[in-house]
Amino acid sequence: MIGSATTSDFDQAKFAELVLYIAHSCRNDERFGSVKLSKILYYCDFEGFKRLLKPITGATYLKKPKGPFPAELRRTRRSLIAEGKAETILERVIDYHENRLVPTSGHVELSDKFSSVEREIIDGVIEKMRPMNAAEITEYSHGEFGWQHAELDEPIANATALIARDDAPWVVEYLAERNAA
Repeated sequence: MIGSATTSDFDQAKFAELVLYIAHSCRNDERFGSVKLSKILYYCDFEGFKRLLKPITGATYLKKPKGPFPAELRRTRRSLIAEGKAETILERVIDYHENRLVPTSGHVELSDKFSSVEREIIDGVIEKMRPMNAAEITEYSHGEFGWQHAELDEPIANATALIARDDAPWVVEYLAERNAA
């Protein structure tokens, strides 16, 4: 493992609010599900670390076969469902079933817990990831230095967000082709 993996500044309430906000923002995205949610959360926190030298929520991201996964996500999803703030919808997508988290409120906004820069980062990450499906966003996340250099099921060091990566050329080409269509 490289450097300190996590911070002790995890904010559960902020993380839960961000989960709901992303689910709401992606409610019309037929490619949105648990894999995409976990990657958007990862990129929000790691982009926050790049720009602010601290992650937005302080969640711990583990190296999993499908890319970075927030250790706190399962517990947070269960809490949001138990509190009536969200529900899951099981949808068939080609040859598998996707468990989609859906807020029960018709409108979700970020509170003042989030700075204007954090909001900009979050909305930018959502827009960047919007055209990708689970397989594409997983492949993209595998290009991250932190994911490549962590051990399976171990935390990915926040500081690895500062290490430049070569953007996968196929992702740039894919997005250019998709936007041209």
